[in-house]
Amino acid sequence: MGLISWFRDLYNFFHFVFPRKDKEGKIPGFLYKSDDPSIPDYHADGEPFGRRVFISFARGSLPVAERFESSLRKVGLEPWRYKPKEVPEDAKMPEREVGNLAEQGRYLKEHYPETLRLLPATLRRCSAVLFLVSEESLQSMLCELEAFAAMSIHTLGGRPPTDAPVYVILESPELRPSPWLSAFWRRIYEEGLEEALAIVIAGEIDAQAAILSLAEQYRRQRYR
Repeated sequence: MGLISWFRDLYNFFHFVFPRKDKEGKIPGFLYKSDDPSIPDYHADGEPFGRRVFISFARGSLPVAERFESSLRKVGLEPWRYKPKEVPEDAKMPEREVGNLAEQGRYLKEHYPETLRLLPATLRRCSAVLFLVSEESLQSMLCELEAFAAMSIHTLGGRPPTDAPVYVILESPELRPSPWLSAFWRRIYEEGLEEALAIVIAGEIDAQAAILSLAEQYRRQRYR
């Protein structure tokens, strides 16, 4: 039964991530489709891209996140982080559903529908994404959703992950990022990294915003 269950979960995952094309030849993907402007995000103005940086982290990493925020602001960037509205930051999936992305998507849709809409919309409209990986974040339902969203958005069309504006910081050397983040740029945290990384992101963000804008045009042609 264990093998049958594994194949069923694998089938559900691929059907969730790679759905069939419709009659017009477009793919009704989860995050692959073009951005829907009717879905609001957590930014007041609703304008996409620009100099926004989405910060993903678990509650225990707040002091580190605040240091990164301060450094990003000093170089003219606009950091954003999720503040609990509908889902507690430390919310975890029921044990039977941990690691099963399709089940997690259904769980969020059933229990936290607004977060499932607004959080990915906010992430995809930021020009860069910063992940602070900790033991706590690796167990977080929201952090896993954000990791999958970043992978879906920033590897579209075979783009090399190392060229994408996704920056992964490991809070200790023994940590391994989520599989969704394993191919992106990453470093182990050390004192002073906040300032150095902020300068790197600031130097790249305008070009990355332009690339994301072009990617949205591509999505509108291929996805629905």
